[in-house]
Amino acid sequence: MVVPNYDDEIIEDYEEVAPDSDAGVRRVASAQGGPVKKPTSGVKPSDKVRPPTSANPRPATQMNPALKPKAAPAAAAAPAADTGDEGQAAEEAAAGTQGKITRKQAKLIWIICIAICVLGPVAVGVHYFFFSGPSGGPPPVNNAPRNRPGLNPNSGGPVETEHEKNGKIFVRKVGGWMQLMDRSKTWDFFLLRKSKFQVARDKAMEGKKSNLSTEEQEKLWVEAIKAYYEARYAANVVKVMYRDESVADFLGVDNIDDFKQVLLLTESQMKNEALQKYQAALTKVQRHTADINKFQTDILKYELLPSRMFTDDKWRPQWAAERAKYEASSPDSLDPVIAPEDLEFCRGPDYKEGEKSEYDKFVESGK
Repeated sequence: MVVPNYDDEIIEDYEEVAPDSDAGVRRVASAQGGPVKKPTSGVKPSDKVRPPTSANPRPATQMNPALKPKAAPAAAAAPAADTGDEGQAAEEAAAGTQGKITRKQAKLIWIICIAICVLGPVAVGVHYFFFSGPSGGPPPVNNAPRNRPGLNPNSGGPVETEHEKNGKIFVRKVGGWMQLMDRSKTWDFFLLRKSKFQVARDKAMEGKKSNLSTEEQEKLWVEAIKAYYEARYAANVVKVMYRDESVADFLGVDNIDDFKQVLLLTESQMKNEALQKYQAALTKVQRHTADINKFQTDILKYELLPSRMFTDDKWRPQWAAERAKYEASSPDSLDPVIAPEDLEFCRGPDYKEGEKSEYDKFVESGK
């Protein structure tokens, strides 16, 4: 048994050698189970640890190894050189109690590591030579479901029909003609009258809020109603100017953003350039007349004073000319009537880059 070498030469027990004794050895132990002072000579360490006599013995510590539990008998332990099953079992039992890896477990871990290192590259090589194509890349993905009849090979959805392709081309062409209209004299003719209407309407509404006299408010509402018919007349002019004789009977697509309505057109209609221009005019006017149409539905119908003036025969003669001009220019009539001076202006050349239109001049004037 190895006895720790304490600097202060303190040990738990010791055996004193007495030459004059028959046995030659006398045991000396601490009365309290604690360390005692080792004599200077004539003693040898005790190979046995006696149980403590204290009611509260101190726990075994690294600095107090003599208090550790008594080790198992040497006969019960397997020899270090024993490699048989009994020795292995004893080793595993000892390792289990000490939290260590046995030789058998260590051997199994080494076998697993070697198998991973060897079988990994082998599996990669087998996949490369037997499952890859001539180029050495991965096998091709099966796209059979995407290539079924009626499906688009790119998206997997239904294949786009020829009619649908022409419908999308038609929508793009209409958008292009709408952009070109911005510099035309015809579109400038409409924008100018739409802006004049908005100014006249706002002045009439402001007169009501300012509590102007009834007579002053009536004058403002007369100007607003006249401008209202002028704006509607200008919208008709745009439609008539872009309507060719070949598409005179074409009613147009009510909402070009609804592709289902576009698909109701025939192939010949979709490819007709004159029809594309006419549809562009119809769509552009439709998107800019919503504010004009609200004047009748939201103001003339519910505001007391303008509603009375709009229906009273007393005031009707003051905008009768503008109303008749608007009704005669209807594109739905067999022969729409447009004032000669208005036709001359609308047929003029498009505005050049940087050239100011009549609408631009009106906006700058601030009227």
